[in-house]
Amino acid sequence: MHVMIQLRPAVAREAHAVLALGGHPPEPGEVLARLLALVAKHGLALSPVHPGATDPSLVPHFLVDAPDPASAERLLKALRQVDGVDGAYLGAQSEPP
Repeated sequence: MHVMIQLRPAVAREAHAVLALGGHPPEPGEVLARLLALVAKHGLALSPVHPGATDPSLVPHFLVDAPDPASAERLLKALRQVDGVDGAYLGAQSEPP
């Protein structure tokens, strides 16, 4: 299940830079560090929907692939508490349930 995440612009730009470096920046910002730790705590990984994008309308969009609906719902609830997250929701399924 795709968990779609829209980050605030500054956090999104930082996330693109961090993920392009393999997730090992010198010192991630506090908000991004919290977000990455939260996703990792669930055993998942954050990915940009549009890697390498520079268009401001595309940069904020990220996703996490959750293994099942219950995991996705737990992650959504936690993501909605992170200051740098403007929105988090389930993405459309590409296959019938």
